[in-house]
Amino acid sequence: MKSKLLFRRNAKHLSLRKRYLSLSSIEQVRLKRLKQFILVLFCKIDHTEDKSELEDLNDMLEAAIMKYLFVKIGDEDDLEKCERYDRTIESFSPSDCKIFFEFKKGDLMRLFRLFNFPDVCRFDNKSVMPGEEVFLRGLYEIVTGENKHSIARNVFGRDWSAQSRAYKYFITHIYDNFKDLVMDNLHWWYRNGFFASSAEAIGRKMGLCPDDKNMIAHFIDCNCLETCRVGGGPAEDGCNSARWDPLVQRAFYRMAELQEGNEDQYMTFGDSAYKRRSHITSYYAEVEEGLARWNRRMKRVRISIEWNYGTTAAMFKYVCNKRKLKVLQSNTVSKVYTVATILRNLHIGLYGCQTSNYFDLDIPNNFIEKYLLQEDF
Repeated sequence: MKSKLLFRRNAKHLSLRKRYLSLSSIEQVRLKRLKQFILVLFCKIDHTEDKSELEDLNDMLEAAIMKYLFVKIGDEDDLEKCERYDRTIESFSPSDCKIFFEFKKGDLMRLFRLFNFPDVCRFDNKSVMPGEEVFLRGLYEIVTGENKHSIARNVFGRDWSAQSRAYKYFITHIYDNFKDLVMDNLHWWYRNGFFASSAEAIGRKMGLCPDDKNMIAHFIDCNCLETCRVGGGPAEDGCNSARWDPLVQRAFYRMAELQEGNEDQYMTFGDSAYKRRSHITSYYAEVEEGLARWNRRMKRVRISIEWNYGTTAAMFKYVCNKRKLKVLQSNTVSKVYTVATILRNLHIGLYGCQTSNYFDLDIPNNFIEKYLLQEDF
């Protein structure tokens, strides 16, 4: 392995793999002082006429320059070429697929096909990577939340910059093509009878009589993960702080428009922070025995909305990293939670969840195909 001399720099000016060559903070301080000392010596030499003193100054200058260069110049070894593992779904065992990607091996293949990744993905630096590898790299990172360098080094090969570009491509591809599944998709759920079946399951769990038709089909909660708090909330710290545009959190108003003209009007239920309106409701404030009993029963079933946040956080460690997720400050970061929610919905469609178990719901085998392709049952 060959080595060559180089001028060492601060870590931020070096690629991740070369940062072992960077100047430490102590070395930066020493170089700064040596540089100042050398400049002072130059000034003194320029204004000194005594030959004996001049020789001493030159010796000191030479020694200072040698010290400076000793710290500033280092040996650079040729970096080993990053290995390329050419990962495919088939290259992982069934056990690793569930551990690394949260999905079973056969279902990973279904998802890759349904997400319609191209055979070859082209990145902004003109490099290319197979679509199946991009899919796996992106899913691995959002599931594990691992450092990009360790992902590239230990699992997928190539370098961290390739991992970074693959992850960005993964998030952008799913978000751009499937974001409507969680942002503007109430019509599909309503059209396929999920409002009615959800209301029936909630009423059944509450122990309501079959004749007492329950019209509450959904739950809403104002408490979201700190890494993905959006719309309506404070945009800065402190009292009287500015707030994000409230239009971001008014999606539930679509309930009225969606059901206009229909006899049955399903509602969304929220905690006491919400008012009772035509299509959103909350607990009764009265203390009559019948209403108080209804409040207690609703509180038991409403807890299921909290499980959704916990499921997303447990499955996708990336969304728990507050340092990475500064919402609305990066185009990619603002898409991550949406993609995680889509993946969580698909996971529930395949295997169920705590909520589906609690309400005793059986999900059709072809749910994920119908959901992703927006086909009717």
